[in-house]
Amino acid sequence: MVDTENGHLHFDNTLGYPADPIAEYPSRASLSPVDGRTTMSQQVGTVTWVSGPVIRARGSTHVGMLELVEVGEEHLVGEVIGLNANTITIQVYEETSGMRPGAPVYGTGLPFIR
Repeated sequence: MVDTENGHLHFDNTLGYPADPIAEYPSRASLSPVDGRTTMSQQVGTVTWVSGPVIRARGSTHVGMLELVEVGEEHLVGEVIGLNANTITIQVYEETSGMRPGAPVYGTGLPFIR
């Protein structure tokens, strides 16, 4: 909306948006799992295929689309980008060199926050 007095562009806050959404957004540490887990990460699958940053794992149905997951003993950060029966497709956002089939995949129950 335009302020007619001085011609400056400004927005009113009638919708209740936070003044600084980044500062007011909760950190991952303060979020709790959405599916009733008692720990923040538990093994939900095992890596079966690696191609660069994309990994497939065989695993549990206790994982959801766009969920934050950790891959391998290094707990590399990834996001579930596909689910098909018991196959989980994961986009890993860290270097995957050295990752091999058999590595664990840990679910967090948290959404991946970009």
